[in-house]
Amino acid sequence: MQREILEETGLVVKKYNYNGPLTFPNFYGDDKTTFCFVYKITDFEGELIHSAESQLSWIDNDKLQILIFGVGIKYFCPGYWMTKYFQLN
Repeated sequence: MQREILEETGLVVKKYNYNGPLTFPNFYGDDKTTFCFVYKITDFEGELIHSAESQLSWIDNDKLQILIFGVGIKYFCPGYWMTKYFQLN
């Protein structure tokens, strides 16, 4: 997780919590299950980078809750603010 975040964002993760897994059965309509692992990063260093894959920006927590991310992701947002382990299927 830390290597991927550094590669994709330019940020070095210093402290994080594993909040739990999300599973999305048949998410892509192919009878396979998509697994997501939710981490909440509470300390980091560095500056956001931009790449051909993404244009990153910071979003205030109060605005994050009202954004529409896509199918299934509405279940992710409550887990982000949780401090205890959770599991959604």
